Amino acid sequence: VAGLVSLLIALGVAPRAVGQAPASETAEPRALQTLAGGWRFVQDDAMTDEVALAATGDGWTAVSLPHTWNANDAASTNATVPYKRGRGWYRLAFDAPARGARHWLQFDGASMVADVWLNSRKLGQHKGAFTAFRFDVTDILRPTGNVLVVKTDNSEPKDEADLTAIAPLHGDFNLSGGLYRKVALVSTRSAVHMALDDLGGPGVYARTTSIADPATVSVRVKLANDGRSAGTYVVRAVLADAAGRAAGEARTSVTLSANAAGEVVQELGVTAPHLWQGVRDPYLYTLRVEVLDGRGAVVDRVSQPFGIRQMTFDPDRGFFLNGSPLPLRGVAMHQDYLGKGWAITESDTNESLALVREMGANTLRLAHYPHAPHTLQRADEMGLVVWAEAPFVDGVRLSCSEQPGTEA
Repeated sequence: VAGLVSLLIALGVAPRAVGQAPASETAEPRALQTLAGGWRFVQDDAMTDEVALAATGDGWTAVSLPHTWNANDAASTNATVPYKRGRGWYRLAFDAPARGARHWLQFDGASMVADVWLNSRKLGQHKGAFTAFRFDVTDILRPTGNVLVVKTDNSEPKDEADLTAIAPLHGDFNLSGGLYRKVALVSTRSAVHMALDDLGGPGVYARTTSIADPATVSVRVKLANDGRSAGTYVVRAVLADAAGRAAGEARTSVTLSANAAGEVVQELGVTAPHLWQGVRDPYLYTLRVEVLDGRGAVVDRVSQPFGIRQMTFDPDRGFFLNGSPLPLRGVAMHQDYLGKGWAITESDTNESLALVREMGANTLRLAHYPHAPHTLQRADEMGLVVWAEAPFVDGVRLSCSEQPGTEA
């Protein structure tokens, strides 16, 4: 299962406000506290949940994220050495931010199954090594002395009933275990915000529906009111050009009941659109979506880079970008590095993508699973057409003759 997509997910600051804004709008409505340092780690297949939760972390190894216990054995030049698959335990003590109406723990990726506890309370379990997930920790978080415990499991499945029998089950690549992507605490100033419980997504989803002049950008916004009272709000979407000027704008009023979700769909018209033209002209706008209360103050904001473009395939004539044929010449790229496994940094990804462009490629196939959002965003900035895959590879069933995890 494959398709040409550019999934651009980023939280950022709007280039400028449109119209008169209250003074409170200058403060950021949400904060992101990255939890990268101070972790303790142990790889122990026999450790029980009870023992791990009671542990102080003394004697565990000090690590920082991204991290995997397969840095050397799963990403080496020796294909004959099997890599260690099993359970890894992580422990972090941290303080909460001073402000915020709602707080969410966000994991950008944990391999392959993650069980999460905060202050000895089980938050839940996430299955799948490649996609982001979040837990609402508002009612569990303490001002100081929070203890986060995470069990990650990349054990080799033996049959389809095993916990880790999750796609991809086959393939000529290894599956590093651990917290190999970012972990953060997302805090919103208001109880009304873009949905943070939408399968790890940003709550804002945009696509080009027409590249004619004026072009049309459809924006779908998922909302949540975690407060105890209903209210009427305005969803404002602004598409700003590279200079910060508003190229398209829409406003929609929405009433949200207490402890309820909502959704708004908006259409933005863009006169004389500057199209994203691949490596020749990778022009990106900034899509900023804000939720305003009755006083006009911004209570939440999500920003995303956005390219206006249209991609089509013709079975006889090939690939077309914005109505013009474009030969696709590129390479495939995994998310690992020698001596690092999957625990790569954004700088590592940037280096890989720079090599892709240096060899003259205009296309990137991301094999064989969802990659980090930064990979897609940086590829978009460079003008690379991205082919992203679901992690089914060559099959979804285990067999006695071919077990996963044995390939080099």
